[in-house]
Amino acid sequence: MADHYTKLSFELDCTEPEADRLIAAFGLTGDEAALPADLAPYFPASDPDDPLSGVAALYDDADALDVGACIDRRSGGVWIHGDGDPQVIAIAELIRRLAPSALPTGFTWANDCSRNRPGAFGGGHAVITHADYDVADVTALLDEALEAARG
Repeated sequence: MADHYTKLSFELDCTEPEADRLIAAFGLTGDEAALPADLAPYFPASDPDDPLSGVAALYDDADALDVGACIDRRSGGVWIHGDGDPQVIAIAELIRRLAPSALPTGFTWANDCSRNRPGAFGGGHAVITHADYDVADVTALLDEALEAARG
């Protein structure tokens, strides 16, 4: 049996209020009755009966708002890191919405495995702009490059 991991670690330069918002968002669990007041404007509820629905839509499991990564304050911004199952899409969207002074920005991640398994290693990158984010997986990029090379 092999264990699979996604790992990421990057620093994000942002303002202190943006760092505060990111730290608050990373701390959400899904057990809150409502979003904190400083986050609510960035995640309008899509379901009027569920005040967390606007942010819950970003996560793989809308019932557990676990971004799968840690965030630490540092001088001039934050350090985001994780080595289990970081939610890449959620992290990209949180940065896009909550830290506009950092944009455009991006980060990379690595897929790792405790044993050598075909297809178990790789990674990707996220490019985040004011308008959107784009994620690319190394395996998909390789497949596209090989197809182009084969004509």
